[in-house]
This record gives sequence, structure tokens and C-alpha cells, in this order.
Amino acid sequence: MISEKKSKKVFNRYTALVIVSMVIFSALLIRLIFMQIIDSQYYKGLSNTDSIKGINQPGPRGDIVDRNGVVLATDKQSYVLTFMATEQSNLAFFNTMEKVIKILDDKKEKQSDSFPLKISPAFKFDFNTSDIKASQILELRFKKDRGLDELIFRDKAKTDTSYDVKSYKELSLKQQAKVDEALLKIDAEKTYKLLWDQYTKDYLDTKSKTFSQVIKNKILKYTLEEQRRFMLVKDALKMQSFSGYKPVAIANNIARETAFVFEEQLSNLPGVDISQQPIRTYPLGQLASAVIGNISRITSDNQEKYLELGYDVDTDLVGVAGIEGAFESRLRGTKGTTQVEVNKTGRIVKEKNRMEPYPGEKLQLTINSDIQAIAEKALDKAMVDLQKDPNKNEDVNTGNATRGAVVVLNANTGEVLAMVSKPGFDPNEFAVTGGLTPAQYKQYFAPDLEAFGNDFIDRMGLVGKNSGMSKQNILDDLFPVDKSTKVRIDAKDIVARPFFNYALNGAVPPGSTFKPVTAIAGLETGVITPYNIVNDQRFFIGDDGKPVWFPHDPPNGIVNMKEAIALSSNPYFMELGRKLRNANLATPKEDILAQFAWKLGLGAPQSVKSPGTGIEIKSESFGQVYNSTTLKNNYANIYWIKIADNLKVGKDKDYSKVFPILYLGTDANDNAAVIKIKASIKTTVQGIIKDGIMKDDTLRTLITNLVSADEKYKDRNFKKGDFDSIIVEINRIAKYTANNEINGGFNMYDASIGQGISAFTPLQMADYVATLVNGGNRYKVHVVNKITDADGTLLQEAKPEILSKTGFKQQNVDAVKEGMKGVTGEGGTAAYSFKNFSKYMVTGGKTGTATYNNDQKLMGRSPYAWFVGFAPFDKPEIAVAAVIYDGGYGSSSAPVVRAVYEAYFKDTLKQQGYVPEDDFVKEFYNK
Repeated sequence: MISEKKSKKVFNRYTALVIVSMVIFSALLIRLIFMQIIDSQYYKGLSNTDSIKGINQPGPRGDIVDRNGVVLATDKQSYVLTFMATEQSNLAFFNTMEKVIKILDDKKEKQSDSFPLKISPAFKFDFNTSDIKASQILELRFKKDRGLDELIFRDKAKTDTSYDVKSYKELSLKQQAKVDEALLKIDAEKTYKLLWDQYTKDYLDTKSKTFSQVIKNKILKYTLEEQRRFMLVKDALKMQSFSGYKPVAIANNIARETAFVFEEQLSNLPGVDISQQPIRTYPLGQLASAVIGNISRITSDNQEKYLELGYDVDTDLVGVAGIEGAFESRLRGTKGTTQVEVNKTGRIVKEKNRMEPYPGEKLQLTINSDIQAIAEKALDKAMVDLQKDPNKNEDVNTGNATRGAVVVLNANTGEVLAMVSKPGFDPNEFAVTGGLTPAQYKQYFAPDLEAFGNDFIDRMGLVGKNSGMSKQNILDDLFPVDKSTKVRIDAKDIVARPFFNYALNGAVPPGSTFKPVTAIAGLETGVITPYNIVNDQRFFIGDDGKPVWFPHDPPNGIVNMKEAIALSSNPYFMELGRKLRNANLATPKEDILAQFAWKLGLGAPQSVKSPGTGIEIKSESFGQVYNSTTLKNNYANIYWIKIADNLKVGKDKDYSKVFPILYLGTDANDNAAVIKIKASIKTTVQGIIKDGIMKDDTLRTLITNLVSADEKYKDRNFKKGDFDSIIVEINRIAKYTANNEINGGFNMYDASIGQGISAFTPLQMADYVATLVNGGNRYKVHVVNKITDADGTLLQEAKPEILSKTGFKQQNVDAVKEGMKGVTGEGGTAAYSFKNFSKYMVTGGKTGTATYNNDQKLMGRSPYAWFVGFAPFDKPEIAVAAVIYDGGYGSSSAPVVRAVYEAYFKDTLKQQGYVPEDDFVKEFYNK
């Protein structure tokens, strides 16, 4: 039988699918080859041209104006030169930047420079801080942001087997600490070279697309200064490389003419463009810089905080001081966004969609710019006069009267009418990134203390005053070299600091300006009446029966309280301090003065968690008056250091006995047990200082434990006599020196005349005077009057707010005021400055001469010159406080306050025919 095989189908649906798929993939492959190879340049250009990007436009900051609408801070449109990284612009980077830099230099424009790695006069990091720890943290952040930690890790991983991980992120905390340690050992010069190599490697690698022999030859020949100018742009590009499409600024706030020059040449400058952006400007320059503050770049340590708030940490500027800082969230504008098409060079060719930016809120301050200007000029003149004639008074040298402050308050509302801190600064210099010149940068952040110190020693004649000390010895004492940074520091607070707000943060002894408080305490407690007298023969008999002399004061003879204020009698008020201390009052004797000072805003009880005047600028310092708790704490800290220093060397320079060496200070090598024992010893010793109760058994146990736990003593054989001698030395200082001094009456007597540990800011002093004379209402101090949005809608308006009431009897306040009237009247300590003014207006005031310390002459320091006042006498409208550091006598500040009165009461005084004494006030009157 013949069997027939069924024929098999050759073509079916599966076969058809395979064939169709092959045809489609072949077509796609051919098209891909065509696009990638044959027409690659066409599509590459098309892709670049049609690229859609989103660009943010910064919203203008809100205006800051004075109480009369005078603009203190505003935004204006400015021209910004930018660079955008694309493949083409990167290829031409060095040629482009050479052209850009030449144009900038020809037009005398400044390249933006906020790069903290400096090369002139030497390689160094500068992070605008004198805090060593903060500087190290910022240095680590700087190096890590640029990948140097990864570099260290890879280098260590090659030779150190303990680095048993594949990436830096896997390192343990201990390993990371080692990397950090290694990072800090890379000095500024090495860091610079590493970064330059990093930013130029692609141009030097023959396999790189950016390689060119011509460019390579150029790169190898650039000077350090030229290198750094290229690096400014390259580094900015790297820092923004993770943030999407964002050009970096080459130069900010360039002139319109310069912008036009660049506009004409943009076709030859790949990646370069001109844009307009709002820039902060301060029309009145330095005026009220202590109040307004300034804006600055976001620092590395604050980036996380601002990122969470929606800031661009690479480009945004933020308020960092004064009103700009305190009201950052309200002054900050809302950003706009624009969608654009950009071409292959990164230049915008078409704008598509746009959401407009919106300005921040407008702040109207309580400041009167006219009064502010007069107060600033008056303080400047007073300081210049003191410097010109430094030996006018033979017992003081005012050659370094370079710092001071003035505060003017509305006595009945708490409004700040003027706040001056000198020297000031021009915030315009910081409104543009990289705006500082090298000279300005050095002046503000890195003064040459060696050169300043040598000149200061010569000017103040300190070699002759310090017998047995060479000029170098004096220099090392005044401006010692910090062991960790190898840089000199200002140990005696001699150098003027433009960014230190002396009005808000300069807490210093008030001197005799405190005497009205002592008088109030005496009257309110009934310890004295206005008519109690003291025979002032320019000395005070202490509790030990010995006289305390005031050789530069006149013998005032028999004086009552009012006369004692007018003549500033130290013996009278020290005697009053003794009466208060010995009175049988419910208040602890060392806290009697404090109870009255606190009511006037001069410090606060320890129970108050956040004391202050209420001013919106949150960086305020709030000084404290003499009181038992602060006294004990101060002594405990001071004498603990003395005890630890003595035990460290085994002797006291003022005491012949020798004792075993014991290390009680902090040591990086201490283990946890040693740290704990040392802390217990410190607590015990400070307890003895404060309470005067010896704790020999406790000390013996703790010192025995320390010797056993600390490796330093393993080869030493401590005997019972050794422990005994150490405890004797501790008790000698803690119990018999420090505690005896705490319980001595002289602390109270010094405090009664404004010396000792009391220290207040000019803002506090003006607040105290206002509270004293306005009927006893302590108002919340405020500097912001109202806030509106960009359209003028009122959002917030300040109203006078009473924080507390003194409750003083009016008759007692009137008696004190009469004494203060005598200060500016005939025969008073400020009579000379007010002799003509007092014919037109009666005022009250108080001079104050506050000693820096007992050795001030040897270090070129002079007393703080204070004057506080109020006007007019019958119905006070304003209260003023002025201080000049190293100003000599309080009367030196009196003309400053007089000028403020002349400005504030201008209309009233002019009607009476008053003629100001100073030319700058006369000019103001003739406006």
C-alpha cells in the first residue's frame, strides 16, 4: 500500500509576523544609522535649538523706608553678565573667558568673587568668621562639596586595609572622622592646585573632546591670578551642576554701557549672555546700617535650612543682620518662572510662557533719617575731636576713640528714632556678590593686627608705660597669636569692628549714668531722703577703714542727693550703697540695687528666660546688673580658671608655696571617666567659691579617683601629703580669697557708681531713662512702624505696648530728675556742652566715666564716655544714650546728645532764634 505524506504548510501567521517584524526593525535601524551618522549634525543642532528650559526670575525684595517715607533700601534693575555651560560653550571656555575678562578690565568692572580660597598676598581660606571651629566646619564643607573627600578616600583605600568598603558613603563614623582630619591637613595652596587640576583636566587630556593643543599651551602659561579668575566661573558651574538649567554670574551690576558692549559681541562669546535682575541698593549708603543690616550669600552651614524654605542656595541672597535679617521672610519676593527655548550655545532664542515675580512686603521703620544723620555726624565729630587731641586731659589718652553708639527713643511709645553704631559699613558693598575690593575685604574680615598693633603701641606710647616690657612683649600681650590658627587676635578689644552693633550688642559698664538708679533705690526704700548729705572730700572710707581715693575728681564738700547727681559724687553714692547693703530690708542685701534696676530694663531676674527690650532685631544682647547670682557665677568661673592654672604648674606666681601638679583643664585625650571626674571637681570647687563651705573629704575622694583614672599619673606616687597640699591650695583661693571677696561690701559699693560687673547696651540705657522719666511705663522697644504689601495694603501696624510699670513714687522720680537737670545746668558735669542750649530748653542728663579695667593705661585703653539724657525736662518726649569707647570722660559724649536735641526740636528752637554750634547742624537748619 502506498502511503501519502500530507504536505506541510510553508507559510503561516507566525512566519508572516516574523517577516513583518524584521522589515520594521530593519527600517528603524536604517533610519537610526541615517540620523546618527549621516544627518547627525542637523538633528543635534535642531535638538539644541528646540530645547525647552525653565528659568526662575528673582522677586524684588520689599522696600525699607523711614517713618517719613524716605527710602533706606530698595531694589533696582541691574545688568548681569552670565555664562551657561553647553557642549559648545565648554569647548570655547578659555578663549571666551579671555575676551570677557579683557572687556571687564577695560571697562573697570569687577568680576563676581565670593570664592573663599584666596591667593593674595598668600594662599588661605577665608570664610568671613573669626570663630576657629566655625571656620574648620566651613572648610570641611567647602572641600567636600568639591569632592576632595572622595579623593582622600580613594587615596587611603589604596594603602590602608582598614578602609574595607567600596565607596565613601559606606564609611563608618570613625573612618569619616579620619578622612575629615586628612582633609583639614590639605592646606589652601594644595587645595587650589587640586581644584585647578580638576577644572582643567578635560582640556589637557588628548582623549577628551575639549582637548586642543593651543588651549593646553595657554592653560600651562596662565598666571595664578589668571587661573583664579577662570576658576571663579568653573567653580560656580560645578556648584550649580546639580540644579538643572542655571547660568552662573560672571559679573553683577555692570554698567549699561558695558552691557551694550557685550550685547554687540555675544555671537563671538558662546555661553555668555546679558540679563536684567533686581539688585538691592541702599540710597543713603552707610546711614542706619546698624538698623538696616545687609544681605549676603547663603553660607554652607545654612544651606539645608534655606533649601527647605524654597531658596536657590547657589544664587539667592538673604538678609543676615538688622532688619534685612529679622524680616527676611517678609521682605523676600516671590520668584517668577519663564519657559524658554535655548540654542546650542545656551542662549535664549524664544520665550514661551511666563509667570511674573512679585515683590516682597514693604517695611516702614520708626527711624527718622534726619535725626539718624545728625546723630551719626555728631558721633563721628566727637570721636575725631578726641583723636586729634588725645592728651587734652593728662590722665587719659583718647587716641583710640574710634567706636561708639547712640540710641534715641520716643520716651512715650518705645519707638526707635535713631540707632547709631560706629564704625558703620555701606551695605551696598554686600548687595552684589563679590562686591568687596581686596582692601575692603581685609578691613572687614582680616585686618593685619601685627601692623595695627605696632602702630597702636607707638601712638599710645605704651613702651614707656610698661616698664621692663619690650615692644614685642606688649604686642604679644595685646594681640597674642592664637595657637591653633597661628593668627593674632584682639585680646583687649582694641580694634574697631564695623559689623559689631555697638548700640544693640555692646554691653559695657555704665559708670555714673547708673547713679540715678542708686538714688531711686535709696529713696524708694526710705534709706535716704533727697536732703541727706555726705561730705565729699574725693575719697570713700571702705569697710577696712582705708580710704578709696578719686584723685581726678574735685572735692565737692557737703552735697545732698540732687547735688550728688549733678556733680557726680562718687563718695555720696558709695556711701548710699553701704546704707542700702546694711539696711534691714526684705530683699537680700546684694540684690537691692537689682530689684530697682530690673524694673527699668537694666537686666532681669534669672527666672526670666528670654529678657530683652522687645526690639524686633533678635540678635540683641541684654546686659545684666550687679546681683548675687551673677556675682557668684562670675567669681566661680574666674577663680576656677586661676585654681586650674596654678595646679597645672604646681605654684602660684604670687605665692611662694609649691604643690603637686594636677591637670584639671580639658584635654582631648581624656577618657569618659576622667572627663566625668574633672567635671565633678569643677562643680565642687565652684560650690566652695560660691558658698564658702569647704569640702575636703569630697575633694580628696575626687582627686584620688582622678589620679587613678588618668594615664598621666601612672608613674607618679601620690602620697597623703600631696593630696593635702592640693586641697590646701584649692581652699586658699576658693574659700579664703574668692568667697571672701564675694562677701565683701566693695562689690555693692562699686555697683552703686556703675562699676564692677554691671554692663548694659546703649539701647538698654536709653530705655532705662525713658522708663524713669515717662511716668514709670516700660514700653516695648520697636523699630518697625508698619508693614504693607506691594500694592500698599496695610498688613501690620505697631502700637505702643507697655511691658511693665515701675511703681515708683512720683516725688522720688521728680527728685532724681531735679538732680539730672543739674547735670546740664550751671556747675553740672555737662554744663559746658549745654551752656547755650539750656537758655532755650531745659533738659536732664547724666555723665558717666566707666573704667575699662584697673590696668587700662598700660594697654592703651581709656574709660567709656557715657551720656544719657531726656528732653524737654517738664514733659519728656525723647530719651537718648550715647557712648564712646576710650572716650575718656562722660562729658565727651554730651555734645552728641545736644546735637540730637537740636535735630529733634529743630522747628521749636528755630522759632526761638537758636543757632546751633556745629556746622553740620547749621546746614540741617538751613535746608
